[in-house]
Amino acid sequence: AFTLTVLPSQIRHCYRNHFPYPPPTLWSWEWFVTGLAPQTRGGCNDLIISGHATVTSVLACVGLNVARNWNLSFAVWTLLTIDFCIEIYQGFHYSVD
Repeated sequence: AFTLTVLPSQIRHCYRNHFPYPPPTLWSWEWFVTGLAPQTRGGCNDLIISGHATVTSVLACVGLNVARNWNLSFAVWTLLTIDFCIEIYQGFHYSVD
C-alpha cells in the first residue's frame, strides 16, 4: 500500500538538485551507489498520505483520549491545525494532507 500512494515531486528540477545529472547508466556501479546513498534532504517524491500528518494526528488523538482535558484538547488541535497549514503553505506536500 505504501508504494501505491507515492506521487512524483511537484518541485521543478528536483532530480537535478538531489541526484547527479545526467543519471548514471542503468545497472552500473554508480547507479547502485546513487540509489543507496541516504537522502538527508528528502527524495523527489511525495506521499498522498503524509507521514508527518498521520503521525501527528494519531499522537494527538491518543494523547487527548487519555488526558480528557478540554483546555489541552483545544491547544493541541489548534497547534495541529497550524502545523497542517504550514505544511500546505510551504508547498513541499500535496494539500491532500
